[in-house]
Amino acid sequence: MKVASAFDGKGRDLASAAGSGGWASTVGWSLVIGAAYFLTSRLGLSLLVPPSDVAVFWPASGIGAGILVAFGRRALAPLAIGIMIGTVAANLLSDRSLATAVFKGLCNIGEPVILARLLQRWFGAAFSFGDLRRVLGFLAAAAIATATSAIGGAATITLLHTTAPFWDVWRVWVLSDGVGIVVVAPLIIELREALVEPPSPRETIEGVAVLTFLGSLAIYVFAHPTESWISFDPDAFILPLLLWLAARWPPPFAIAGAFVVSAAAIATTIFGIGHLSDVLPVIQRVHGVQMTVVMVTLFTLVFVALFMERRDSEETLKQSKDRLHLALDGAELGAFSANLVTGQFECDVRTALMHGHNASPTSIKGSETIRASG
Repeated sequence: MKVASAFDGKGRDLASAAGSGGWASTVGWSLVIGAAYFLTSRLGLSLLVPPSDVAVFWPASGIGAGILVAFGRRALAPLAIGIMIGTVAANLLSDRSLATAVFKGLCNIGEPVILARLLQRWFGAAFSFGDLRRVLGFLAAAAIATATSAIGGAATITLLHTTAPFWDVWRVWVLSDGVGIVVVAPLIIELREALVEPPSPRETIEGVAVLTFLGSLAIYVFAHPTESWISFDPDAFILPLLLWLAARWPPPFAIAGAFVVSAAAIATTIFGIGHLSDVLPVIQRVHGVQMTVVMVTLFTLVFVALFMERRDSEETLKQSKDRLHLALDGAELGAFSANLVTGQFECDVRTALMHGHNASPTSIKGSETIRASG
């Protein structure tokens, strides 16, 4: 599978526009990123838990990480400006002070920088979820980045906003930002790949149809009341479709499916409807949904990596056979194989004709002419 580099300069994307269009492009992309970061930040701030008073879901972290990993270091300037704009605006509309908002913005900027730097150091400039090693590397980089940014975030919150214990705030920050990165960043990374190497129109139509059905199903099962048998194990309805998407369509469709499922689970928890909303306290539901969306996305990434490795192996094998056939044609030679245990014999038409056979023999006994000639 072709992997696009964030630095290859192909197409008019965020990185090339920001790098070549001057201040106008930088400001424009900063406003776009800032608007997206602001909206997702407001969504995260709609559900805070005491005593830390920190958002338990922070999908905005995935936007910053995904953009920087997908588009490279040339996107850093508009990304940093956009994150600061979005963070400050969202926090000022909440109950945070300007100093708190600014310092949180700096922590939010540092997080994707650490993540992208680690992935570039480990896997090079271009990154995709092409094998299990990259999936595990992405999870490790996300853990390191969130744990590091949470130190500054927890210090800011405890010094300027709340009296909650430092490590309580740190733990909530790590979980909320980690979930945001795991759920949102892979979607942005794979969408960037899809822009460089788009799927066929048929794959697009079929994949969108399955995603639409999956989204409707996810909303239905997660919004179902607790007393329904469907809410007993909603993942049983979701995982088969995600496995089908990973096996049948290019990676962006399966990862988009995991994002749709995760968004449905998070939304029903934030708005207090559906699955377990009338049984467990909010913090317990939050922990359950955090585990659900991380595992759904992780399983999907593993499915994607395994099927991509299989496709790459099949493509490599096909290319090897093509090269072998080309070499044999050029030398005017044939090829045959024999199993001395079963007596099975296989050869191509050229080998059969070279040794006087009008039809290719299927057994060693029938190929005595070939063996005698050999």
